[in-house]
Amino acid sequence: MIHGFRHPRLRTGMSRAGPAPDARRRRTRSVSIAAAGLLFAAAGLASGACAAETPLWELGLATVAIDQQAYPGSSARSRRSLLVPYGVYRGPVFRAADGQVGLRALRGARFEVDLGASAAIGSDANAAPRRAGMPGLGTLVELGPRLKIWPSGRSDEGGLRIDLPVRAVFDASDGLASRGFSFEPRVSWQWRASGGHWLRLSVGAVVGDRRLNDLFYGVSAAQVTASRASYDARAGLIATRVGIGFGVPVGSRGFLGGFARWDDVAGAANRDSPLVDARRGWSVGVTVAVRVLASERPAFDATD
Repeated sequence: MIHGFRHPRLRTGMSRAGPAPDARRRRTRSVSIAAAGLLFAAAGLASGACAAETPLWELGLATVAIDQQAYPGSSARSRRSLLVPYGVYRGPVFRAADGQVGLRALRGARFEVDLGASAAIGSDANAAPRRAGMPGLGTLVELGPRLKIWPSGRSDEGGLRIDLPVRAVFDASDGLASRGFSFEPRVSWQWRASGGHWLRLSVGAVVGDRRLNDLFYGVSAAQVTASRASYDARAGLIATRVGIGFGVPVGSRGFLGGFARWDDVAGAANRDSPLVDARRGWSVGVTVAVRVLASERPAFDATD
């Protein structure tokens, strides 16, 4: 996801000068629903390593805490914690795991093409001084194809993987109105132990079209202030990033997982936007999950 982003977005069916009270209430409800959906999937990813043999499906509860940038290029922080149910399904075609819900279209020994959807937690843009008086940032939903490549072949023990997703971006707070397109190439290396422990290292980038970049960095004439000039966003790089994630089983039903990510906007297309006040920023998250129910049938495969 744009932030794997726990993501910002602008606007909820109101002018960019600010939301009306009814729009704010609708946005709050839709953001909460979308955030819960993301955590549902994220918790499913974490709990997937609880058992030595990964089950076809599982249900449980997870506590998720996240501390992130308000948006790429911002010095402001956004912190969330939620207790949510989660569910996972790992079939040969339909998959609800790894933070996404999708369908496998093509599958080979070293590659896979799927069509998937994902969402991410939004941020309160009003907490960022550079965005004072502008609409808050909420939750985006993304849908589109992804090519996954295992240069050395698939393995239950992990290895090198290349992800090349192209996604259409929609605003969950505005009737899923289109907000542009994103491309998020990523190279990752993952190690998995038979007991369910895993470690993942990754490096990647986020690229958006003009409309998507404008959501984060555009400043309309109505939003100009003495310290904030008008700005027309350009298509291109949003951020580059390096990340690490881990998972550790706790007993037969519990799981502890987490991630840390470092984003850099030094080479971004809109680094000169008046809304950018930090070249680098970090995000971290922790998940504690407990499996309640699980299938006795094993998963089709455990390589999400």
